[in-house]
Amino acid sequence: APADWLARITAAFDADPVLRDVNIVVSIVDRGAVIGGPVRSDEVKRRAEAVVRGVAGVESVKNACVVQAE
Repeated sequence: APADWLARITAAFDADPVLRDVNIVVSIVDRGAVIGGPVRSDEVKRRAEAVVRGVAGVESVKNACVVQAE
């Protein structure tokens, strides 16, 4: 259920060595996830999206993360 997704996505980020220290905001909209926040590279942005897509039940991901230089 969408109510469980937030906890599952947060757990997936926490388990990821690259993403656990990144401040990514997650919202659940309809049957999809929206992620946003500052990230240090396109690679991190893509990785965050891939992790969310791997969470069971999530049908779509809108990636609003913004790449910011250190």
